[in-house]
Amino acid sequence: LPLIKTILRGVSLIILLAALGLAVQSGGLGGVFNQDWVDSNVRGAGVKGNFIFLLGACLFIAVGLPRQIVSFLGGYAFGLLPGTCLALAATGLGCIISFTFARFMGREFIAARFPDRLKKADGFLKHNTFTMALLIRLLPLGSNLVTNLVAGVSSAGASGFFAGSVLGYIP
Repeated sequence: LPLIKTILRGVSLIILLAALGLAVQSGGLGGVFNQDWVDSNVRGAGVKGNFIFLLGACLFIAVGLPRQIVSFLGGYAFGLLPGTCLALAATGLGCIISFTFARFMGREFIAARFPDRLKKADGFLKHNTFTMALLIRLLPLGSNLVTNLVAGVSSAGASGFFAGSVLGYIP
């Protein structure tokens, strides 16, 4: 059973990386996620442009790049309110992707190698997950990706972490 679990994780990781590579290549994200990319792939493309922006931005966030860039480009491409909503959705989806990746791919590895650090993260996040996630997001310190990965390997509740994170992303 442990061998099958290891093989399934490996295959899942390969499929995930292949899908990510395909999405990046087909979505025009091989270059930099910037104003030129938005002008050529998103603006004026209607619902398709919204989807391309959402997909590109959530992948951008999931790999640890700054969510502020996504927010600025969302406002540039769609205007204040629609841009804010799409950027917030993309940031939330990016959070979910990196959290879920850590939860299913890294939890056992981290628990086996860093049990004391994991215990500290659990102590901080487990009991008041929503409040702690909100607090972390409102503080201008730290890395969004690291926060998502640490929460993913901890025993923090996913729904509380996602809700607190998305609310904290708004400002």
